[in-house]
Amino acid sequence: MLAKIVIALLRFSSRRTKARPLLPTIVQSVCVVELTRLGDVVSMLPATRLFRHHFPHARIHILVDQRFVSLLQGLDIDIEGHGVSSLSPVMSLIKAVFQIRALQVDLICSMSPSGRNSLISLASAAPFKVGYLTHANSLTPYLVTNPIESFGFALSVRMGYGRENIEERSLKICEALGIDQTSRDSQMAIRREIDERYRAGLRRRGVVTDREYVVIHPFSGWEYRNWNIDRFASLVRSIISGMSYDVVVLCASDEVERLNVFQKRFENITSVRFFGSRDLMETAVLIQGARLFVGNDSGPLHLAAALGVKVVGLFGPAEPALTAPCTNAGTFLYKRVDC
Repeated sequence: MLAKIVIALLRFSSRRTKARPLLPTIVQSVCVVELTRLGDVVSMLPATRLFRHHFPHARIHILVDQRFVSLLQGLDIDIEGHGVSSLSPVMSLIKAVFQIRALQVDLICSMSPSGRNSLISLASAAPFKVGYLTHANSLTPYLVTNPIESFGFALSVRMGYGRENIEERSLKICEALGIDQTSRDSQMAIRREIDERYRAGLRRRGVVTDREYVVIHPFSGWEYRNWNIDRFASLVRSIISGMSYDVVVLCASDEVERLNVFQKRFENITSVRFFGSRDLMETAVLIQGARLFVGNDSGPLHLAAALGVKVVGLFGPAEPALTAPCTNAGTFLYKRVDC
């Protein structure tokens, strides 16, 4: 409730800003704000490339959860990543506002209808503000129509986002700004020197070998999206018995204990390895080297698709049409179940 009141007051204050033309030549710095989940961050990265082309003289800053900064720093894209801690929400928001004000950005973009995105964008000192600047109180904002708004300038066209694929959300901001999307590219790559350094570390620890491998990611950010762990175990057996690949079962470091029973079933099989990652860049390097990624509807699935890896995604309750990554190298399995 407090966040809604603060956002309403900030919106009222922002409306008092006199509108003027938003010319690419006067924009020296842009800040993209996406303080939600990994999948949302990966999905909006193609839009940052379009910003780079449209504002050729500007520095492009991205404000994300601190956990994702290492990934942004290792990708072959011309942006500057800044992190916000999620341990103390109120203090983190206050620090983030001061952090953005210190950058003195000309244009700030709230890339999804999150209360934190809206609050930080509206509280910034940027003369131009755009994006999803209201707080959508929903676990599934892609099912609600959210308007794209601007303060300090007029949009080229009015539009909103809702019931469309998640990757369209940030691209609609580009369309509202009149940005040419002919150079749109959803593929990313890890910088070579970063990839070599992290891959050497994975080899030293025995996570990868000279053999080709498949990555299995059995978790997600929501338990109802998770395929049954026993079925994942059956899938691993099928891969190692019917294909000439090793399997690396991937999870976050704080999820390792949830794999104890799973791991015991394969403890004497060297072609199956379990890896609890503490670093998202490390996760990205592991995924980029895989022949195939299999996982639930999750951030790592979007990351794998963006890195050009073939993916098999297991979906539900959300339909793949809404939340699956847009890729020609993906197979998405979904069965509608009435609740």
